[in-house]
Amino acid sequence: MAEDNGQTSQPDPVDMERLIRAKNRHRRLLLSKPSVIGFDVGFRTQHGQATDEPVVKVYVSEKLERDALSEIDLIPSTLKIDEDEVGVDVEESTMPQPITFTLRTRPLRGGVSISHPNALGTLGICLTLNDANTYILSCDHVIGGSAGPVFFPTVMQPAPVDGGNPASDVVADLFSFVALDFGSTTINIPPFPPITVPNPNSVDAALARVRGAFNVGNREIHWIGYPERNHIPIPWDPPYRSSLVGRRVCKMGRTTEFTTGTITSVTFDTLAGPYRNGANAFFINQIRIVPLAPPTFAAPGDSGSLVVDALTREPLGLLFASSGVSFATANPVDQVMLRLGIPQL
Repeated sequence: MAEDNGQTSQPDPVDMERLIRAKNRHRRLLLSKPSVIGFDVGFRTQHGQATDEPVVKVYVSEKLERDALSEIDLIPSTLKIDEDEVGVDVEESTMPQPITFTLRTRPLRGGVSISHPNALGTLGICLTLNDANTYILSCDHVIGGSAGPVFFPTVMQPAPVDGGNPASDVVADLFSFVALDFGSTTINIPPFPPITVPNPNSVDAALARVRGAFNVGNREIHWIGYPERNHIPIPWDPPYRSSLVGRRVCKMGRTTEFTTGTITSVTFDTLAGPYRNGANAFFINQIRIVPLAPPTFAAPGDSGSLVVDALTREPLGLLFASSGVSFATANPVDQVMLRLGIPQL
């Protein structure tokens, strides 16, 4: 039997070669059987446990009782190879799907399409707050309510533009967001004429509480490299913030999927927009990222992606804007955590 640690016995190379030849020789026969979705070589499974018997594994979408199948539809219990026969083990399985970030994805995972009913963006990450509930982190303009004239309290995965259905794909409810400030302030300093400047923002971020059956998670699993107080100051102190310049980073997003880049600045002040309300917002002390490889680091639909260190996977920023192929902009993760009340481990 398999060892208690989950490791199965190592098969004899000669036995394995014979199994592989049997699988390949009978490929057409196996494919002709109903519900067959794949086959392989491995160990027989009994009562959910792997044994040490090497067999040809046949995977079916639905495993039926023998008397429910005709003789011609039965999967043989052995396959002949040379002058010998090898055993066959039938196991129920699901069909593998291509990992496309615009599809309906269960369980929820970082990088996939998500939004409220009138937006498009990316699920940054799932995390657990101190109330033991699971939350989705993304941008306010993706899942929040302050970037447009209409407030949307529900979040769908995938986003409606990617086929999300409000009747079946609502996975979370907006929990909290940092309201974006699109206003301005007029300054009078005589004898100079009055000047009007936009009000500053630090983050474009929001949390949505995951619904019902989806509401399971573990902060340490979902947020690999979660910032800890003993080695990363929250908020970041100036020496640590400056040390991020030149750091190689990566992200997973709905549109451009996995990309890499380099941080060129952590003090980037910039206008971003227009948002759904047609206005621009002014952000201060943001992370500026240039692509490490062409064509770009991010594109529309990638907003909400978690930007992490390419080597350690330490979270560094929440992607919220892109300037085509030139650069992308992310909120510093320390500010995201502070403004949304995300606790440290």
